[in-house]
Amino acid sequence: MRKKILLFLLLCCSVTQLLAWELVKDGLAQADIVIPQNPRSVEKYAAEELAYIIEKASGCRLAIVDSRQANKDRKKILLGRAAKLELADLPLCGFRILSSADSLALAGRDGAGEVEKLRTAAGTLFAVYEWAERELGVRWLWPDELGELIPTKETIESGSYDLSWEPPLQFAYVRRYDWRWNRRMLRADTSKYIRFAGCPSQGHAFINWYKVYGPQHPEYFEMDSQGRRLNDRYASMCVSNPAFHQQIIDNWRDSGYTKLAVNAKENDAYGRCQCDQCKAWDGGDWRWPSMLYASQRNVGERYAKFYKRLWEMAAEINPEVQVGAYAYMNYVYAPRNTKLNKNIVVGFVDDLPFPRTEKYQQLVEDEIKAWGDSGASLYMRPNFMLSSYAMPELFYHQYAQQFKLAYNNGMLGLDIDGPNLSWATLGPNLYVMNRLVVDPQRPVSELLQEYCSGFGAGAEAMRRYFDYWEKYCMDNAEHFNQVHETKSERKWFIFGNFYTGIAHLLFP
Repeated sequence: MRKKILLFLLLCCSVTQLLAWELVKDGLAQADIVIPQNPRSVEKYAAEELAYIIEKASGCRLAIVDSRQANKDRKKILLGRAAKLELADLPLCGFRILSSADSLALAGRDGAGEVEKLRTAAGTLFAVYEWAERELGVRWLWPDELGELIPTKETIESGSYDLSWEPPLQFAYVRRYDWRWNRRMLRADTSKYIRFAGCPSQGHAFINWYKVYGPQHPEYFEMDSQGRRLNDRYASMCVSNPAFHQQIIDNWRDSGYTKLAVNAKENDAYGRCQCDQCKAWDGGDWRWPSMLYASQRNVGERYAKFYKRLWEMAAEINPEVQVGAYAYMNYVYAPRNTKLNKNIVVGFVDDLPFPRTEKYQQLVEDEIKAWGDSGASLYMRPNFMLSSYAMPELFYHQYAQQFKLAYNNGMLGLDIDGPNLSWATLGPNLYVMNRLVVDPQRPVSELLQEYCSGFGAGAEAMRRYFDYWEKYCMDNAEHFNQVHETKSERKWFIFGNFYTGIAHLLFP
């Protein structure tokens, strides 16, 4: 059972009720924003965001001063290290919000790097967003000024707070959001994302191996049914080959960064090697008899053995080493016989898209549970948010069901490839996705109501509109799957350029 660090949104309000005081009164500033003398990038940007939000709400811009310039007789909003709060018991990106009779402290565990880099922990910035959401009702609906929901208030109070927050996930980000919207919309952070040594890519590990090793070591690469070794950018690897294992470990060791992880993520291809040893490593079942998976051998057991073997070899050099892996394509299946450990970190890339039939949803959920049972650490690395083109393909309840299951089975984090940014039609999907990162236990109904409230007097009409299309998609899930599996060029529906050819069959 996941450790419920839900200190998370732990609203541990102080027993002593503190009187709130006014930051802005009748449109006039009553306080300053105070940052440290030598502010970090996160602290400086947090001050700018706070000043921007308050100005948008009230028309009044608070002054930003450093601790040397602060007026002792004036009320203050203390950011980051200027608050002088004890934060050592919080993880990176955790924060505290604490009010007193004349100050409001918004301080978190920050990194020293640039705020634009998601590797830089930004607890103080997230404290600002938490305060703004609670005290002002701020919401970020989509990435432009029209998507900023900042209610107007001529008088703004500090609120009464004694609150601590820890991020529920170790890392989260969305690849197609820019850094600003990653930070605002889901408090994105990758400071604890797995880091690799001896490998130029954070993703697929062997992209360039066909150039580097192909001529001298064809045995590193997949064998086809005719006994030939393939050698190109999309060749998969002969993952049972001990010489291949040794080359990976040699490269990792020779990088000089053996405190970083070993990258074992297969190329963007099926695990296709048909040599006798690789086939001997396989299990015997054929799960997910669907779409592109139907014709491919289940090689989940094979790849689990590969990940475990690399970890065993690397652990002789560094017992704490991690191995980064994927559960993808025909090795998405969790091993049923091979036991792994928490230092084998697996990105789960389930490409069975939404809307799903109950059968397909159950298949995915069974694999999530089985990966948890394998002993590996799991994070979500889906592609399915790339789907839908510009159509109202809504599935927020079904997505939330999978997300919460993964979270309750120990999910470390979230790395979203995409998503499709058709905000006008897919906004509720994306909003639910974003907000569950901040609070995984929120009911979807609350999140949808929160999203629709941004449309003011149109809120109820928008709710009916979104409910209609989600129901349409769920009621027609069987039809959606049949169309994609029989009419689509790719026999699946992740990418919009293929979706356009069948959209009229899905939404006639």
